[in-house]
Amino acid sequence: MKAIVTRRFGNPPTTAVDERPRPAVHEGFTLVRMHSATINQLSNTIRRGDFGFPTAPLALGNEGAGIVEEGDRFARGTRVAVYGRSDLGLSVDGPFQQ
Repeated sequence: MKAIVTRRFGNPPTTAVDERPRPAVHEGFTLVRMHSATINQLSNTIRRGDFGFPTAPLALGNEGAGIVEEGDRFARGTRVAVYGRSDLGLSVDGPFQQ
C-alpha cells in the first residue's frame, strides 16, 4: 500500500510517498482503506517537530473516511469515519496511507 510518510520532522519537514506492507489486523482493530484524510493543525504541528518526540518514518493524520476491509467490529464494506484519539498519527501510522 502507498503511504505519505514524514521522514524527518522540523522546518522544513521531509515527506515522501513510500510503499508499505499491508498491516496485520489484531483483535480489537479494524483495517480501513482510506478514501480521504484531513490535513489539520495537529498534523502540521507534528510535521514541524513542535509536538512531542515522534519517531520517523511516520504516516501522519488522525481523521479520515474510508471503507472497512477487515476487522472484528464492523462488516467488510462498511463506510466509516475515523478519528484516532491519542495515538493515531502520533505514535502509530495514521490515515495518510491507502
